Amino acid sequence: MPIAGPLELISAQAEVCLTDPERPVFHVHGVVTDADGKAWGGHFFKGGNPVHATVDIVMNEIKGGYMKWTQDDEIDLELPVPYSK
Repeated sequence: MPIAGPLELISAQAEVCLTDPERPVFHVHGVVTDADGKAWGGHFFKGGNPVHATVDIVMNEIKGGYMKWTQDDEIDLELPVPYSK
């Protein structure tokens, strides 16, 4: 759902998963506030969240841990699933 800006980023969390053939995909959720202080939350999409100034991002690697998008036929969704190489 597009929201007219300017908006302030309050928080975001994400996982970096792999797709076939091992292409990284960022799956990001976040919370923003509008000029009235109303909070909005949801998915962030590639190219749909321009930044006016800066955003600080910290990433941590889990050594030996990997996530891969896998189709779960039982619930008919693609989900991030841990795996080992």
